[in-house]
Amino acid sequence: MTEKELINLGFKKETDNSSEQVYHYFTYEVNDLCVFITNASDELVNGGYVVEFFNMSELGEFSDVEAIRLIIKTINQFGERKN
Repeated sequence: MTEKELINLGFKKETDNSSEQVYHYFTYEVNDLCVFITNASDELVNGGYVVEFFNMSELGEFSDVEAIRLIIKTINQFGERKN
């Protein structure tokens, strides 16, 4: 997944400059309980980013833009029905 695709999905670019090498990654807060995070720019997979649930890496990684879009949409729709 590219930076542009992540930004188009609404992901926020985060920068970490706490070490000698500055890198960035992306986050997306679906709701208070569900946050997505990408790998860091210095750890690209096949030249791109992968997305996983923050603190739930056992659920796997996603590299398909449409899969992430569908997951976000589904979580948001579920949240709307509960309210």
